[in-house]
Amino acid sequence: MKNENNELKTEIQRHKLEKQKEEERLKELVHTEEEALRLVGDYYEFYNSNMKYKNPKIRRTSNDSFQVSVQECLKKTGYCDNETFWNSKVLTLTINKDGSYKVEKLS
Repeated sequence: MKNENNELKTEIQRHKLEKQKEEERLKELVHTEEEALRLVGDYYEFYNSNMKYKNPKIRRTSNDSFQVSVQECLKKTGYCDNETFWNSKVLTLTINKDGSYKVEKLS
């Protein structure tokens, strides 16, 4: 009886440890909204540097994909001070496992 109790305790501990490892692994796979916002900033700073953006709104579509609504304006003297020159865009941001990302314009 004592041996069976020890085996049961060992089995329960093993299951708890496996569950903790799985939860940690899943946390690593899920990208955060903050990370998505940071990458949108990087996109506009490096790849789309002739444009200014504001009011980003994030919607998660999967663990590694987001839809991002932004307003953007051509960085030209006087343009970004006038609301007339701001346009709404929706982007799809996909974050790869290696940390790189891809941005596609939907509208």
